[in-house]
Amino acid sequence: NNKLYRLGGFAAKNKEGDDNDLWSQADVACYDIASKQWQDLSPLPEPRSSFDAAVLNDKLYVIGGWHLAGETDSVWHKSALVLDLAADAPKWEALPEPPFQRRALSVAAHVGKVYAIGGMQEQGGPTTRVDVFDVQSGKWSQGPSLQGEGMDGFGSSAFATGGRLYVSTYSGKLQRLAADGQSWEIVKELERARFFHRMLPLSDTQLISVGGASMQSGKFEEVDVIELD
Repeated sequence: NNKLYRLGGFAAKNKEGDDNDLWSQADVACYDIASKQWQDLSPLPEPRSSFDAAVLNDKLYVIGGWHLAGETDSVWHKSALVLDLAADAPKWEALPEPPFQRRALSVAAHVGKVYAIGGMQEQGGPTTRVDVFDVQSGKWSQGPSLQGEGMDGFGSSAFATGGRLYVSTYSGKLQRLAADGQSWEIVKELERARFFHRMLPLSDTQLISVGGASMQSGKFEEVDVIELD
């Protein structure tokens, strides 16, 4: 509805050149494109970074991530959250607890479900596992894993357009959920292999890929338009 939501993330408190001093944040704000104004919203119940979020039916879903607090041990979140954007005073509520703890994942809304795709596990390293939350039944189930190795699920980005769900992976492959929802198919080799990026729809037949980095070439400034068959 012509608004942009900014959620959590982390702040670096160290000076340039010093050891990292990273702190997860709980701030939430909404930017109204028409008025060009930011408005603070109810903060996350606890600081959270390295998560992802998606909007479905006027509700904002937050899944995954961890809590960084400087030199103390990081705490992996076991909770998932939802915010009703249509409420007069939106407040965060807990979803049924996910059957996983992952960060550096991607989250996308598609045909009444919220997909938690890949990521880094607290135990076991990167994974291509996909978990699905059905908003009607309120239940989690395991979906089909992405194609590729574990790193293909690390720092991915996902969005649905044209009635199909797409994921851009670490190895530079664009994967699409099959029409029956039971598998993933590789539909395109991307010009740049990115992780920790953002992929969004331009139209039913185009996606745009912004930001991110690769281990080989560092951070990207280029913006890529992905043409879909």
